[in-house]
Amino acid sequence: MSRHVDNLDRLCNKLHRRFGEQDSLCVQAKEALETSKAQEQQSSKQYDWSVPYRVLIQNQQSEYMQQIQRPATRPLSAS
Repeated sequence: MSRHVDNLDRLCNKLHRRFGEQDSLCVQAKEALETSKAQEQQSSKQYDWSVPYRVLIQNQQSEYMQQIQRPATRPLSAS
């Protein structure tokens, strides 16, 4: 989990203990937590744990490394 999701989770727990489950702030925090978790799961890249990291570093041209690398950004044009 990211730091943002961890912080939202802690906030939800504090609000739940302090104000109860039906409080509007608690409900809003839970909604924000659920949307953040969903976005994080969709955007995170999954690591193939069956391949040792050392092998991936040695073989930069492997299919897996090509798949996870960020696309190259265009250089800024000089104006």
